[in-house]
Amino acid sequence: MRLLGRRAKKVRRDHGRSGMRYEQLLAYVDANPSLSILEIGVARGRNALLMLEHARSRGGTPHYTGVDVFELMTEELRRAENTSAKKRPLSREQTLAELRKSVGAELADRIELHCGFSHDVLERFIEEGRRFDLIFIDAGHSFEAVSGDWERCQRLMGPDSTVVFDDYPNWGVGPTVSGIDPTRWRVRVLERADVVPREPTEDDPATRRSFQLVEVRPAMSPPAR
Repeated sequence: MRLLGRRAKKVRRDHGRSGMRYEQLLAYVDANPSLSILEIGVARGRNALLMLEHARSRGGTPHYTGVDVFELMTEELRRAENTSAKKRPLSREQTLAELRKSVGAELADRIELHCGFSHDVLERFIEEGRRFDLIFIDAGHSFEAVSGDWERCQRLMGPDSTVVFDDYPNWGVGPTVSGIDPTRWRVRVLERADVVPREPTEDDPATRRSFQLVEVRPAMSPPAR
């Protein structure tokens, strides 16, 4: 069994401080180490590397597709979409080179990154008839962005696919999840949460904010393991 690389170990240490909820993504890799992954909102590739290294350590050959604005990100857009400055993406080419270097030759050609606004890129995937086993939504956080990603992702799913939302119940994620039709979709809030301090405001006096993942699967699919 392959061990996690040094950079992936660092990612896990970083997650231990501020992102333990992301460890729950590895359960999907355990169930299918050769799954096809679509991540909407790559940022600097931390979760991509975590999932790919985990799959490789289990002998899998996953295919990873990432979508982000990369070098198109402006400060105005970052603020409008509630994107952390720490997660501001690098260029597509730099991110791709870093990921390929980290995962090694056997997985390097199984990584593709697309630069553009998610709604546009996802529409192209729909036209191409693509399907993914696991879709992770973590791009723009406005209701328009999150709900638009969800609407398009439904057309990129197969009967056994899973969509995972990040940052629940904050910003546009909470309202989007609340509006999902329970007769068509099985919705489950994953247990592990990250709680981070924040500066209170007049509109929101809370001094901490909680973040969780939400799993969505077709109602007729088998229950998740």
